[in-house]
Amino acid sequence: MQYKGKFPEEDRAENTFDQGFMADLHQARFQQCLLYNNTNNNQQHGRPYGRGGYRGANRVTTLPPPSQLQQLRPQIQRQPQQLQIQPIQQNYSIPADGILPGGRLTRFYNNWKKIIKHPWPLKLIQEGCQIQFAKTPKPWYSPRRSIPAEEQKEINIAVEKFQTAGIIEKCTDPRARGYLSRFFTLQEATKRRPILDCRRFNQFIQVEHFKMEGVSALRDLIEPNDYMVKLDLQDAYTVVPIHPNSSPFLVFENLGTVYQYKALNFGLNVAPRIFSKILQYAIESLRREGIRMVYYLDDICILSQDPQDLQQKAQRVITHLESLGFIINRRESLLTPSHIQEYLGFEFNTKKMTIRVPNLKINKLMQRIKQVMTPTVRTCRWMTGLIGKITAMIPAVGEALLHIRHIQRSLSRSLSTQAYNWEGPCHLDQQSVEELQWWKTFLTKKNGLPIQRIALKKPQITITTDSSDTGWGVNSPIIQTVSCLR
Repeated sequence: MQYKGKFPEEDRAENTFDQGFMADLHQARFQQCLLYNNTNNNQQHGRPYGRGGYRGANRVTTLPPPSQLQQLRPQIQRQPQQLQIQPIQQNYSIPADGILPGGRLTRFYNNWKKIIKHPWPLKLIQEGCQIQFAKTPKPWYSPRRSIPAEEQKEINIAVEKFQTAGIIEKCTDPRARGYLSRFFTLQEATKRRPILDCRRFNQFIQVEHFKMEGVSALRDLIEPNDYMVKLDLQDAYTVVPIHPNSSPFLVFENLGTVYQYKALNFGLNVAPRIFSKILQYAIESLRREGIRMVYYLDDICILSQDPQDLQQKAQRVITHLESLGFIINRRESLLTPSHIQEYLGFEFNTKKMTIRVPNLKINKLMQRIKQVMTPTVRTCRWMTGLIGKITAMIPAVGEALLHIRHIQRSLSRSLSTQAYNWEGPCHLDQQSVEELQWWKTFLTKKNGLPIQRIALKKPQITITTDSSDTGWGVNSPIIQTVSCLR
């Protein structure tokens, strides 16, 4: 069902936030972890609060008025060297071409038409992303919250930056107040991340399954002695435009003013899929040229057997993506060819053909394990974070899957007996403690697995197993056994 942007006239539902946003967010993430097999945990659609999100909100901005920006754009083409010292170039959010990040792909539509014939990406880039609905959105009630002064200050800064970058604009339609979402900032390691809480809006959206590239794709593509470089896309989601009919649903209020998104935002459940598909079409022609590359949202890894050839191909990719409107974050990109490269939290070594967890991540996990081994009882929320760190290491740590089940069950049991109170204590049984002890003892020793699995030409023995709620059985040339569970 495609919603054309007309607001329904139903009464607003009297729903309120029963718990804080973060508690609900952690609960949803952990329940997803329990529902799916641990082997899929590394295929999540994004790092928490950030991959593909806007990265310029914590920068100090000095910008001339919009009228002066129009005058400056011709100077950008004529005098790029001189313009580097102007205030506009000091703003992280304004690229050298003077085109704002918010929905900027539209400005490069003619370049897209030259390389793509498929109608879906061309229509999206020309008109903006029109959100598809599974059911007609109904307005909801959004109570006013008391925001601490320090948090309000950070929100004001983020709103100002988003306006400057062309990501949001003031919304004048009074009906949009029925779809207000919460806008807040979250402190990360070095900055604060602006987030739009789209939980209520997401429940109306039609969601389609899709598969993202990532660690597994790189493991299949990599060859011995490959050189690698890594590109980082800046403000990834925000370069994708939003259709005017969908913008009034992506709204929030700050200091009495309602703002709407003009570009794809973090928090929208379909954002990873939309951005991934757009980037897939963008790099399709590069792959036809023979460039080996893997992408995961805003991270791109390029490979070649020759370092000079790799540098040329990396420059080809940069030029191509910039011609389509993407922004390359050169400060975060690693453009020196190397046999050892970190990608998506793992260290790939093409000389040894191994994948391992970087030492920094190991040290952080060891600190957490030491904390949980003390007599102090940790909360369920705290244990959720620990489990997340452990499961993230599964692709590079041998036997990892064998030493996490009891920890997960202890957490699930603690939550179910406490009405899913995430601040309640998490009680670990003896088997969970033994699993944590295994990680403490063997994490460093077990760190590192072959990048490519060694396939045996013919297995020495084949074992067939089956199980159900009532029994299980094993069949092999050397043993046959069954057992009843009831």
